[in-house]
This record gives sequence, structure tokens and C-alpha cells, in this order.
Amino acid sequence: MENIANLVVQKLVKLQQDGEIYLGLAQEEVLLAEIARLTTLLSMYEEREQYEAAAIIHNKIKNLESKLKNI
Repeated sequence: MENIANLVVQKLVKLQQDGEIYLGLAQEEVLLAEIARLTTLLSMYEEREQYEAAAIIHNKIKNLESKLKNI
């Protein structure tokens, strides 16, 4: 039992180091949450006519969407 537990812990540590899990969440969930947050910011910047900031946020969203497709 102890050997199995050690193997599980080693696997979890490796996954976290590889960026596949983050605080118990799958990488996909983290990316989706960040896209949602940035989408809200994008709307706010567009409403305030802060187009330079909106363009930066838009690029970040595109990068995250690209990462999400590669999962």
C-alpha cells in the first residue's frame, strides 16, 4: 500500500511540475477560467473605448485559446 501511495504522489508531483495540474484543477479548467476573466476585461475596455488595452487582452485570449486547442 505504501509503495502505491508513493507512486501516486510521485505522479502527481510530476504532473504539477509539467503544468498539467494546478491546485487540483486540470489545466483545461484553469485556461477556461482565465479566458472567462479576460473576456470580462475585454468587454470593460471596449465599453470604456480603451482600445489599446482591449487589443492586448484580445491577444492574450487568442494565445490561451491556442493552448486550449493543443491540450
